[in-house]
Amino acid sequence: MKRHRTLHTEEEVARVRRRAQEDPEAKQVLGQILAKADEWARRDDAWLGRVITPASVPRAFNAHHAGCPVHGTEYFKHGNYSFRFSLDRPWKVVCPVGGEEYPSNDFGAFFASGMKDRSLLTGDYPDDGWGWRRPGDPKKWWFVAYYNHWAWMQEIIPGVLALSRAYLLTGDGIYAHKAGLLLHRIADVYPEMDHNQQSRWATEFAPKYTGRIVNMIWECGVASNLSEAYDNIFDGIERAKGLQERLGRSSAEIHAHIDRNLMAEFVRGVYDKQIYGNYGMHQHTLMTAALVRQAGDEQEVVDFLLRTTGSPHGYSYEGIDRLMDNLIYRDGISVTETSPSYAWIWPERVFRVAEMMQRMGIHLYQRHPKMLEMLLHPLRATVIGRFTPAVGDAYAVTTGHTALPRWAAEVGWREYRDPRLLDYLRGLGEERAELTYEELFRETEEHLTPHPPSPKGKGEQADLLPSPFGGGDGGGVLYDEFNGAYNHGGYGLALMRAGRGGHSRAVSLWYGTSIGHGHLDKLNVEVFAKGRKVLPDLGYPQFTDDHPERDAWNKNTVSHCTVVVDARMQTRAAKGDLHLFAAAPWVQVAEASAETNYPGIVSMYRRTVGMVDVSGQDSYVVDLFRVTGGRQHDYSLHGPDGAFEASGLALSEPSPGTLAGDDVPYTFLYDDPELSQPGAQGFGRYKGSGFSYIRNPQRGTARSVWRATWQLKDADGNLTGDRMTILRVPVGDEETFIGDGIPPFKPGNPASLKYVVTRRAGEDLSSAFASLFVPHTGDLFIRSVRLLKATPGDGTVALAVEREGETDVVISSLDSSVLREVEGDIAFRGRFGVLTLDAQGKPLRATLVGGGELKKKGQGIALGGDVVGTVTGMDPDARTVGVEVDNRAALPGDLSSLVLREALVSVATENVPGRTHRTCGLRIFEASRSSGGGLTLGFGPQDLQVARVPVDSTDAGAGTVTTRAHLPLASVGYYDGAYATDGDGRGAARVAKVEPNGTVHLSGDVKAFEGKELRVFEVGPRDRVRVSVVGQWERT
Repeated sequence: MKRHRTLHTEEEVARVRRRAQEDPEAKQVLGQILAKADEWARRDDAWLGRVITPASVPRAFNAHHAGCPVHGTEYFKHGNYSFRFSLDRPWKVVCPVGGEEYPSNDFGAFFASGMKDRSLLTGDYPDDGWGWRRPGDPKKWWFVAYYNHWAWMQEIIPGVLALSRAYLLTGDGIYAHKAGLLLHRIADVYPEMDHNQQSRWATEFAPKYTGRIVNMIWECGVASNLSEAYDNIFDGIERAKGLQERLGRSSAEIHAHIDRNLMAEFVRGVYDKQIYGNYGMHQHTLMTAALVRQAGDEQEVVDFLLRTTGSPHGYSYEGIDRLMDNLIYRDGISVTETSPSYAWIWPERVFRVAEMMQRMGIHLYQRHPKMLEMLLHPLRATVIGRFTPAVGDAYAVTTGHTALPRWAAEVGWREYRDPRLLDYLRGLGEERAELTYEELFRETEEHLTPHPPSPKGKGEQADLLPSPFGGGDGGGVLYDEFNGAYNHGGYGLALMRAGRGGHSRAVSLWYGTSIGHGHLDKLNVEVFAKGRKVLPDLGYPQFTDDHPERDAWNKNTVSHCTVVVDARMQTRAAKGDLHLFAAAPWVQVAEASAETNYPGIVSMYRRTVGMVDVSGQDSYVVDLFRVTGGRQHDYSLHGPDGAFEASGLALSEPSPGTLAGDDVPYTFLYDDPELSQPGAQGFGRYKGSGFSYIRNPQRGTARSVWRATWQLKDADGNLTGDRMTILRVPVGDEETFIGDGIPPFKPGNPASLKYVVTRRAGEDLSSAFASLFVPHTGDLFIRSVRLLKATPGDGTVALAVEREGETDVVISSLDSSVLREVEGDIAFRGRFGVLTLDAQGKPLRATLVGGGELKKKGQGIALGGDVVGTVTGMDPDARTVGVEVDNRAALPGDLSSLVLREALVSVATENVPGRTHRTCGLRIFEASRSSGGGLTLGFGPQDLQVARVPVDSTDAGAGTVTTRAHLPLASVGYYDGAYATDGDGRGAARVAKVEPNGTVHLSGDVKAFEGKELRVFEVGPRDRVRVSVVGQWERT
């Protein structure tokens, strides 16, 4: 039985109560809590008893996909869950568009009849608790269940929590009385709560989906909040004589009732997967409930949370030790959560668990240094200071940023003393809106008080390289993890960033694994500039349940900025391959491929993206997308919200149909018509194009460069002087379609976006789509773009980009070993280069990535070639590899020039369709010559281990070992070809394949692993390594 408060010590409570009386910011926090708590404290006890509804009344977080029965989807412009309601008018919801009230009957009277007298179901929209169905509609409107769900989530649970916090901060017994009464009443009804039998979601969409009051994911928050509330008022129940009299129970009996019907149910619910969310959510719930309950099983719970492996409930029940080994990329982000907003749930909750374990003398921060990487990831993924790329189910068209919370940064600084976190905290300055309740309990260290960051900027690896554009807020390329070029090599996100403040700009290239909350959007790009998303992603879908718009449009390939092959969506979640990533003072480039997304169809599916600075304030982005294979390639782009204009392209009148055809109506799934039939379900099996979601298409055929321009709007919807222009450069015959795509109905999203889709068709098709993305203010600073001839061609693309007084010759080739002649007397042997010519056509400056030469008439760059070699050894603890270099003459005299470059590691694979090798990027932190004349590369904090699992059995005949540990990336071939050892670093082998059931096929002596651990690494002996050299030249 619980003996005392556990989440806060008496000393902490006393200190915070004093602070709430003396500190103005703390007083403000207290005032906000009291405002909510007093609403409930004023209610009489009888009303509080009635407001808690029994399990017999269903719950629904959404009423219907169609929105309002009268106003339809106009409803969603106010938000996904925007019916209004009031506890003072129970069982009624009000449409935010027209004010209509639903249901039409008096559900209160029907409920009082034991939900039996159906004569009380009157009016046009009667609801018996289980919804109202419009004739002919396969789904119901769940008005009563919607009210009930949100009464719990927006009023009752927050009300109990506010009352408990008000008591903790003031000691006023009235708050403990009211909170105790509500908790006792909730304990009356909670054991019968079963979301699987009592919800719209389970009834209409997912019959096996579980939970208690609400769905199992959101129930984590319910249980955690109610556990905290009980802990907050524990001693108050002892003193609340009025509460005891009201309930007719002693304080011990009240405690026993809450313990038995709430706290024990929370613990059991986590173990039984009725309370289960994203990783960290149910772990946090279990840890909180166990600490609050004090049932003597705290150590058992800790062991479960740290060491569990092989749970039948799946990878989300793996212990934190296994989490760090197997479920977190070296970048510090989840391996199964594609969306950065969802992925942050994992560390956010795990850090809260770590804080609770710290009270028990268990120090997770020292146990798992990778937790520092988890803290740094949101900082590394931030672009132009205000956005995170919208990968998968994340954000919206105009908004979206996963910022590192102040509390988490303070915990990180306390534990790791990492100067990057200190700079971040100091840089926050006055940006934080206000003190939070949790921050009341934290003692901020004096040296964290706001003052300007250190001159070097955020990041101890910061290295300012000289820029041809001078200083100022846009001058220079900061080659660091927060502001410059940075590749998230485990996750699969390449960022190119330049400029500062209002002149910040960035481009992202996504090539990672798409599993949880992922979209079929490999090689998608986004562009950020002018304080906005200028080439945005649609972001989070309108609906999270079974709905055609989610699967046929929002998640589909065509809605993103990438290429659709053969009018089918991408088919695999496998990670792509990084082929190039480099930065120089005014040029940054990334190149990745994803042939496994169209297996058996394409032999090449590769995108090269380069960002070229033209001043300290402006850049343009060169986009080259090469596809070989299939019969139809559709290169899909869309711009931001704004006034659209196309010039240089003759367009037809808008078609009455869609991109799928003049006779295909909007949203009709022409390539899977069964899914367009009334009552159809299972839209997740749709594999088609989604072309019917782009309407009003206009057609045109381009023979020369043309432009699409969006004039951007400000926050109030007024047109500004900022623009986004796409310059399309035809390479071969192309047909263009310009139409309207509808983003999710969310506050802030525009009503539609203009899509530009370029199509090429033919047998054994090979395409090279070329574009420039140009954010600018006022007139376009690019005067012309033209395609240059390169000999030999074989996939090489060369462009002349003319600006005022200068012309950039941009060249991209897939083979750096061949010397090419480019129109204009230019010699090129490399992977990516930019040669800037003055008004007289003479070389002014040049950047070359990979290979050896970029010159015009002898002026320019000559390099010794890339550093290429074979890995001879690997030290996983030191995180270093030895490399035998193929051509030692290619090694630069100063090996420090390799530091912060990307080492591309190529691993042979056997079992992934369409792939013979997989390539990943590792950032180099150290480079030195080894004793044998080779090269030693050090990878700093990047963990080379991708899995560490117990070996449960071996089969020498089959060449396999088995493990009960969960390896969720096995389904996408992530481990194929990887180097493996036992737990002590011996018994070297190669992973041929990992099956989802935990069977690991090895090339090597499997008996050597019997009874041991299997460690799997991203790099190992015999792997090939390439470091692209980067050269710069400027005329003196």
